[in-house]
Order: sequence, then structure tokens, then C-alpha cells
Amino acid sequence: MALLSVQDLAVSFHTRDGVVEAVKGISYEVESGGTLGIVGESGSGKSVSCHSLLDLIPKPPGRIESGQALFAKLDLLHCSRQQMQAIRGDRIAMIFQDPMTSLNPYLSIETQLLEPLLFHAKMDKKSAIKKAIESLEEVGINDAQRKLDFYPHEFSGGMRQRVMIAMALMTEPDLLIADEPTTALDVTVQAQILSLLKTLQKKHGIGIIFITHDLAVVAQIADDIIVMKQGHIVESGLVGKVLQSPQHEYTQKLLQAIPKGSKPAQYQLQDDPEPVLELQNVKTSYRERRTSLFKKPAAITPVVDNVSLHLREGEILGLVGESGCGKSTLSKTVMRLVKEDSGFIKLLGKELTSSTPTELKTLRKDFQMIFQDPYASLNPRMSVYDTLAEPLKLYGLARSKSDMDAQVATLLSEVGLSPRDVRKYPHEFSGGQRQRIAIARAIAVRPKLLIADEPVSALDVTIQAQILNLILALNKKYALSILFISHDLGVVCYISDRIAVMQQGKIIELDDTKKIFANAEHAYTRALLAAAPQIPC
Repeated sequence: MALLSVQDLAVSFHTRDGVVEAVKGISYEVESGGTLGIVGESGSGKSVSCHSLLDLIPKPPGRIESGQALFAKLDLLHCSRQQMQAIRGDRIAMIFQDPMTSLNPYLSIETQLLEPLLFHAKMDKKSAIKKAIESLEEVGINDAQRKLDFYPHEFSGGMRQRVMIAMALMTEPDLLIADEPTTALDVTVQAQILSLLKTLQKKHGIGIIFITHDLAVVAQIADDIIVMKQGHIVESGLVGKVLQSPQHEYTQKLLQAIPKGSKPAQYQLQDDPEPVLELQNVKTSYRERRTSLFKKPAAITPVVDNVSLHLREGEILGLVGESGCGKSTLSKTVMRLVKEDSGFIKLLGKELTSSTPTELKTLRKDFQMIFQDPYASLNPRMSVYDTLAEPLKLYGLARSKSDMDAQVATLLSEVGLSPRDVRKYPHEFSGGQRQRIAIARAIAVRPKLLIADEPVSALDVTIQAQILNLILALNKKYALSILFISHDLGVVCYISDRIAVMQQGKIIELDDTKKIFANAEHAYTRALLAAAPQIPC
């Protein structure tokens, strides 16, 4: 008998604009010890279908129109609130995609980890703390005992996701629903988490529903797969068979969108231009906060350690490494969002490290940044027009209102959006469209340097391919120099001219992309390449 049997599940959202059919009569089963992968683009219904099993869709406007979901002889779609509370978080656990909104910012990690153990497992506090430390260590968090006192904002995105995974696995559930659990993780930690899930699954017979847009990941962990589009299941079967011989054109489209090979020839540098950005012996460190009024502050922790590199005009330099290696801190140091301890940073021959605030305001026109989460980096109270007009106003780049309108319309066209969307707000766009708006804002002042910090990590493969090709087109059109930060080695290979590999704050290897992938010299680089999941041919 299946651990979970879902039959004819239909979910709709009744809004003022009409009824949206999010899930349209889908059926599937999950076996004990088996893994079902659910793939599809944003809006396909894959997350809604699983959230409805745990009564997590908002009611109203959400409504389960039909269906049955049998788990341990109980219909999850029609059980009482008390029955659901007893199951949710204990026998069925869930890992959510965005750990920053899933973790309570006001509570320490210890408090949040202990809650399911104290509530469901009825452990005493001492045993619960021991179990919490073991769980954090299992998902690759070092010095776990000390970090129990930390709050979510004190972890990187990848580290917060590890905390979420530890929290879900602590109660050793019968069924685990993992909604994009490895999106924010680097390849080595992703490999560790996937291996951990497999180990715990084998040990305890856990059934897993694994939701993802990464087909290489689902190929590595799933036994069976269902492909969803617009609320329907368009293809299903054994994962190897579906990915190697897809029958539906939508599945074929998803596979074709995965970045393959190195940077296309038409976008490669043809000569050796002058450097736009130069870093010499840059060091940046953080001082950890006091955990108690009576304790001395922790020692200063170096995050960027003696980094030197240069970025040429029109070049895309990929920066890769594990979470916590210093990639984002390095980018923030270049952007002057974090102050370095020592070293020099030059942009177009002008030294940024010694620039006054007034000088820096003028220089900022030449270097801009694209952040990982466009929904967090775009002001929800500003329309697209106001968002794109703001930098133009700041630097006096529009001669008149009509000129401003024309420039905003041009920016939207350049990133593949309609000028008719100028009066909309960020929440009215999909994730990929929001990222296009963020790119348009970054290029509005025609910078010479663009720093892209994980700009496609949360996007579907088809949208990811569109954004990558957009970045390449803008790179060529404006001779943009781009520092491209990512944990996805396939993406970095496709878009970069050179790659810098970072470990524990240091650049340990820097070379042409093809040379790195063909013959990496450093053992750490080889480990990163070996850990990257591949779709079997």
C-alpha cells in the first residue's frame, strides 16, 4: 500500500478577477522509501498541490474543489484541525523554498529547532538541544553549539536553508515534502544534502516529494517524476526514462533550456582590453556580536582574505565557491556596502577605497548591482516607471519628461518587457519578470561594471535561459564588465570568459573557463566540479 495516495486533486483560487484553477485533477502516489520528483515552471501548480495536503493554502481565496489524499488511512484534505496539527511537523514535514520568510526573525535558531522536538517528540530540553546540535552538524553547519544562539539574519542564504532542512528532518518524519530545498545551496553542500536525504530515507523508510526546477537534481534523487504545466500533469514515469526519452514537447523544452557548454562564440572577447576593475590585496572581516553582556566580543573573523584580481572591459568573470566563502562579501566590498580592512580597489583607474562620500556618489553611476532576490530588492511601493526613472533623475540623464518616458520605455524593451507595463508594481510580475526589471534598473545609468549576485538561482530553467541570454546581449551591446556570482557551475560555464574559485576568503584558482572545466589544478575546484549534478545521457 502506498504511503500517500493522491487522487483527482483540484485546487482553485477565487479572486475578484475570477477563478484561477491552480491544480486541475492530478493523481499520484508516493511509496515508503521512494522519492517522487515534481518539476515544472513557476505557476504550474507544483507547490500549491503539495501545500494543499497540509492545509497551507490560504482560505479564502484558496479552495480544494475535489480530490482525496490518503495518508495512514486518513484523508488529509478532509481531516480535522486537531488531526492535521498532530501530523504536520511530525509525521509529515516540509522544507520551504525561502528560509528567510519561513524562519522567525525574532527567535534564535535554538528556539525554532527545539519547538518540534518539545511539541511532537516530547523530549526534555537537554536531549532536545543535543539532538538539535547533531542535526545542524548533519547538514554541514560547523561549530553548531555556538551557532544555536544565532538569529536567521546572521546566516547566509545557504546556511539558513541548512537550518530549515535540519528542522524538518529532526522528527524523522514518514513523509518529507521538500519544496526547492537546494535552490540556495552551493554544489558541494547540495550534494551533501541530497546524500543525507538518501541516507535518512534508507534508514527510516521516509517517503519524499521533491519539488524543483533543477532537472539535474531531480535526476539524482528521484525514483519517479511528474512534469506539471498549468495545473496538469503532462508527463510521468520513471525518472531515467522521462529525462532520457521525453515524450511531451514541454518536457523537451525544459531539458533544452538547461545551459550547456561554454560561452557562445558570438559573445566571447576578441582581444585583451584594458582592466575596468582592479583589486589588490583586499581584506574584509567581520566582528561577531556579543552573545552575552558579560562575554568579550568574539575575535575578528576574516571573510575576504588578501584577494587580488582584475576584470577587463566587456569581460564576464564568474566567481564561484561554497556558502560562507566570501563571494557576497567581496561583491559588497567592491560596491562600497562593506568597508575593507586593507587593500585597494580601482574602477576605471580611480581608487574607490579612498574616495569621499561626494566622490563616491558621482562614481556610483559607473558600477551597479543585480541582487539575488528581485522581490526584496525592488521597492513594492514604487511602480516600474518610478523604479526606472529614479536613477535617471538622480544623475540628471533625462532632459525632459518626454525624454524620461522614452528612456524608461527603451529600458523595458531592452530587457524584453512591454512599455505598457510601466504603471504596474513588482507584485504584479512573475519572478523572471521582476529580475528583468532589476536588470533594467541596473543598466539605466549605463554603468561600466555590473555585479550580478546569484541573479538566476531562483528562476525556472526556461526563464533562467532567457535571463542569461539577456545578460549576454547587454554585455556585448554596451561592453559591460560583469562580475557574475553563482553556485551553479553549468550557468557559470555558459556565461563566463574566466572563472575565479574562492575558498575561505581566498582566490585559490583563476583561469579561462574552458581550462578550469577541462583541467582544474586545485583539489577544491575539482571537488566542486565533481559535486555538480548531471542529467544522465
